[in-house]
Amino acid sequence: MISPTAAFLPCVGLPVAAAAIAYVVAEARGARRGMYATKPLPVCLLLFALFSLGSARDETRRALLAAGLLFSLAGDVFLMLPADRFLAGLASFLVAHLCYVAAFFSGAPAASVTASLPYAAGYLAFAAGVLALLWPGLGTLKLPVAAYVAAICAMCTGAVARGHADHSLLAPIGATLFLLSDGVLAVNRFRFPFAAARPLLFFLYVAGQCFITASAYDPG
Repeated sequence: MISPTAAFLPCVGLPVAAAAIAYVVAEARGARRGMYATKPLPVCLLLFALFSLGSARDETRRALLAAGLLFSLAGDVFLMLPADRFLAGLASFLVAHLCYVAAFFSGAPAASVTASLPYAAGYLAFAAGVLALLWPGLGTLKLPVAAYVAAICAMCTGAVARGHADHSLLAPIGATLFLLSDGVLAVNRFRFPFAAARPLLFFLYVAGQCFITASAYDPG
């Protein structure tokens, strides 16, 4: 019998990747309707997959991951609206990360949490470096962005603890890709805009969410 994780790539990963490519193409063409139709689609597909691939490792964790995806979906919608809804999007993703923190640390043995602490230092160092680069240009967003950075670092640390407990790299890879996506977004928005930023950050984000979702299931 094929495990849920083994089925994830052909059954979920490929449609999610196709939706992400469709969004990037629509954005490059300035096709507003196409962007509205395709940007939320990857997370919607992942939400469907989360409850359709069979039994998860832990039902509480699956529910928390679903909550994180729902708040991520809200963030996607806020950030694609014509008016600037950056703060609302930031708040939505902050809550999503807190849901992921709860999911990853839920039931994690003390030994796994301890093993994640050196990685926490690395994540904090990376995030602090990006935050220091952005700080002069953040204006009134300094405190909200700092709170968001703390939340995503906690999420990444929890993902490492979860990966240690599950003997799986799915959660750590997903969290790291999510962190890199946010780093690209922040640098592009507040410091050094560059043409490839938007497709790059979206692909990193979608890949990160795929790995995080897949971590709900046993590897195989």
